[in-house]
Amino acid sequence: MDDTTAKAAASSPPTQAQLEQLLFPNGTAFSDAQQKDLMEYYKLLVNHGEQQAQRRQQVNSFFVSINSFFIAGVGIFAKDAITQAQHHHAVVGAAVCILALALTGFIVCRNWSALIDTYAQLNAANIMVAKGLEKHLLAAMFTTAHEYHSKDMRHVLVVESRVAHAICFIHALIVVAAAYCIFTYGAVLFTAAAP
Repeated sequence: MDDTTAKAAASSPPTQAQLEQLLFPNGTAFSDAQQKDLMEYYKLLVNHGEQQAQRRQQVNSFFVSINSFFIAGVGIFAKDAITQAQHHHAVVGAAVCILALALTGFIVCRNWSALIDTYAQLNAANIMVAKGLEKHLLAAMFTTAHEYHSKDMRHVLVVESRVAHAICFIHALIVVAAAYCIFTYGAVLFTAAAP
């Protein structure tokens, strides 16, 4: 594969001809042994796709758990701030902790969203390669399943992405509220301390 073909494949999805060139640089005339090898590659690809789906589910579970931790922490500090509202120092301290938790949660959600996008790209690449391999196999099971269920898969990825964005938005609102409390109560402390 020359540099031009490699750059084209990296920047955008390859055309059918480019895919054939990338998958089969030595041509598509296969012996019986090569046909068996092709089937083994196909099995590896399908297995890899299943492992990817499991990893994606584990990653989503991890990010939901860690964001639950951040939001619970925000709730604990917010409760402290509300119960000690007459003590401006305590409110500012709680708001600083809330701000730190929410900013960390926001960054975590942005990374989660980027991972979801990466998994979507990997999924699309696996589908494209599977379809290319199936053109040289007896049956096109993956292509057929993808034709019937591609809308469902896109829906799952969209839902995952929307959940990440929604939690990110919640963290952003908490950041704004915490910053407002810091500036409001900090101003009260500053004016009270001024001679």
